[in-house]
Amino acid sequence: MANPSVTTKVSPTMKVPSVGGKISTTKPEQTSASTLKSTTAANAAQSGGGDKGERGGALHPYKAIGNLGKRQSESLMDVTVIKNRSGGGRGGKAGEGMDSVVEIAVPPPMENGVGGASPECTDRQHNASARGGAAHDGRDGELEAENPEAQEDRQVIGQRYEDYVRRYSTAIESMHGDKPRGFGEKIKHMIRKMGCGTSQMTNIEETLPVVVIGATGTVGGAVARALLRDHRFTVRAVTRTPSTDQARALAEEGAVVVAADLNDTRSLCRVMEGAAGVFLTTNFWEHLSKQREIAHGMNAVDAAVMSNVHHFIMHGSDPTSADDPKCGYMDAKAAIEVYLRESTLPFTVVKLPFLYENLISFFKPHLISPGLYTLPLPMENVPLDIMALQDIARCVVNIFLRPKNHMFRSVALAGERMTIQCIADHLNKLFDDRTITYVKITPEDFATFDFPGSQDIAAMFVFLQKAPARDTRVTRKIFHSVTIFDKWAQENKDRLIAAMRGDDTTSC
Repeated sequence: MANPSVTTKVSPTMKVPSVGGKISTTKPEQTSASTLKSTTAANAAQSGGGDKGERGGALHPYKAIGNLGKRQSESLMDVTVIKNRSGGGRGGKAGEGMDSVVEIAVPPPMENGVGGASPECTDRQHNASARGGAAHDGRDGELEAENPEAQEDRQVIGQRYEDYVRRYSTAIESMHGDKPRGFGEKIKHMIRKMGCGTSQMTNIEETLPVVVIGATGTVGGAVARALLRDHRFTVRAVTRTPSTDQARALAEEGAVVVAADLNDTRSLCRVMEGAAGVFLTTNFWEHLSKQREIAHGMNAVDAAVMSNVHHFIMHGSDPTSADDPKCGYMDAKAAIEVYLRESTLPFTVVKLPFLYENLISFFKPHLISPGLYTLPLPMENVPLDIMALQDIARCVVNIFLRPKNHMFRSVALAGERMTIQCIADHLNKLFDDRTITYVKITPEDFATFDFPGSQDIAAMFVFLQKAPARDTRVTRKIFHSVTIFDKWAQENKDRLIAAMRGDDTTSC
């Protein structure tokens, strides 16, 4: 997600190719401006806020959030919610546009086999790691028991992998007859370490081409940069507008920026041609249309099938519960996952927790009186699973590198679990000139705020409050060096101050 408070100035003389090729330009100047204008004079020196039923008291410190106005063209936020179930809508393939999209009917959810919940973090105590039940690596055991077709697909993928390794190592040994005994086994080990054994490499120097759809957004951009830092990959960054600042920055870092549209399956096929892997993240917050996002995801899946992509990783979510408010963001991603599972693609679904980075964008500390800030997160006293964006991106890279461990699975990521008051307490360690507290707010109150998407965001937090804790051991098996929140906050202190600075000049 791009920060909605960032505006861009582009030089009118700058020329950028519209399609394909590497782009190398100087970065345009950026200026920041606040999108949250405080209009209250709340005196909330103590944390906690009013009773849950006292709507006026809870809303008063957050009154200004309703003045957000219209969204920017990029998404408002990158916050996903979690529940250790998978499933979602079911529908037919989408055509070239929206006319062929059918209404999604939600089937009964399927268990993901997650163990016990972690102990909750109290208001003043930080639970650094969620402990408890068995690690949740996905659903392959259930798939094998209940879905013979999925088991057969897994066997086919494994056979393709072994056949590839055998053919590749044999070819290398024939080309290097003077190599010492055991060279073929070293090549096999190297290929397995690099992952994606079904990729069509022709020599040892080749890298794995990965297409990143949504590369100019927050999550897609982080994944693209993490892949670029690992020299075993080349990145095709897909965007509708290659002339944006985000596209230029990716090009300067080594990505090949290509133009394609999620409404056009043929354009997606062109950019996926010869790709070993695809990472897909769709942007619900750009248009706030569940049907449109489902069509975008289905088009991407169709293009990957036609392009014979060897590993398709998507940014997914769980569907909302039947009795809870509906969230287009969550339900659309869950429906895309159902469509993906019914395809012939080898896939992994990655479900994200709340991002640390949301605290310097849409959910930044909100000024309620001079020197006093609160966090506009409607979680009340319920702990929240959180994680750094760079760690999520590294997890995606490692899943590409070791695909056999994650094929046909959904993976729920989490770095830490703590309450919003815990987050505020950790942030307070950084500052001497300001105080960050938590004035409790309910999802129902948040839904009344007057800006596009507020009800979808509120529905997410309704879901979050009921969702079981994720097991952080699952994430650490994929990437062991997960950043703790304290360390992230210290490293991003300047960014936090910059995010709050816009409200500092607002009279209260």
